[in-house]
Amino acid sequence: MQKYNSLKKNFADIKTYITFAALLNIILLKFIRNNLFKHRKVDSLSYKTVHANKATTQKKWVLVDAENEVVGRLASKVAYILLGKHKTDYTPHADNGDNVIIINAEKVRFTGNKLEDKEYLRYTGYHGGQRVATPKQWLVKKPT
Repeated sequence: MQKYNSLKKNFADIKTYITFAALLNIILLKFIRNNLFKHRKVDSLSYKTVHANKATTQKKWVLVDAENEVVGRLASKVAYILLGKHKTDYTPHADNGDNVIIINAEKVRFTGNKLEDKEYLRYTGYHGGQRVATPKQWLVKKPT
């Protein structure tokens, strides 16, 4: 009761006290926002996303040794480098991948019986122009 009497003395009624408390709350929130979080403001120009293009891309030459590598896994690694996914400025619509040279391609290996069983189909573009070749035939014809 004593608290209520002191409030009654200071303010005309309880509505004024609630209004004053809400106003004080708003003022405190603005003060906190303006003063405590000033260092957290982000400079909008310093955090722009950078997209690579033909002018900004620096292509390098990558030498890959294919000796004792499984064909599919090697192809996956080379494709990753050619697309440029290993770079921090990877951009899907731009050619920012590196150039790749593969050495010891004749010493590549196939798992299982794929050397004889796997068949690569290609088509010449003419009627009856479907050609079939196995990896063993390719390695004999063009070892590198």
